[in-house]
Amino acid sequence: MLVRALPFLLLAAPAVAQDAIEADCLAIVAKLGGKAETSAKLDPAARVVAHFPAPTDATFLAVGKLPAVGELEVDDASKVTERGSRGLRELPNLQRVTLSKSGATDRVLAALALHPHLESLYAGDPKATDAGLAAFKDAKALRLLDLNAGRFTDRGLA
Repeated sequence: MLVRALPFLLLAAPAVAQDAIEADCLAIVAKLGGKAETSAKLDPAARVVAHFPAPTDATFLAVGKLPAVGELEVDDASKVTERGSRGLRELPNLQRVTLSKSGATDRVLAALALHPHLESLYAGDPKATDAGLAAFKDAKALRLLDLNAGRFTDRGLA
């Protein structure tokens, strides 16, 4: 009987491990001052949606250590600098990002553009220029790019 149950246990083990990773991630986001939930709309490897009202560099650096985060929502990213945005580079399965009041620079956009699974990005009030916009030309998974009120020229948008 144990032999027959073994394949089921082997298949269930990764799901149980992923559930534990997600539970830890949800708890850590709460400790960092945010709210988190899981979403079935995200890739199974990173189903956690993390929401922060006004994070700091330290918050973003800590979030970068949470591989289960697939979506990041920020109401006011004005306190996050390029230093803090480095944490986002560490998220292997980042799929969606919303950064209101971001002040995102060309470097921040270039770092986000490197995420192979990034499907959508909203960055409000970016400080980016045409160079930051150009970083997304090879972003194959990207379906939505909204850089509200950026410093872009017609040439950069072409």
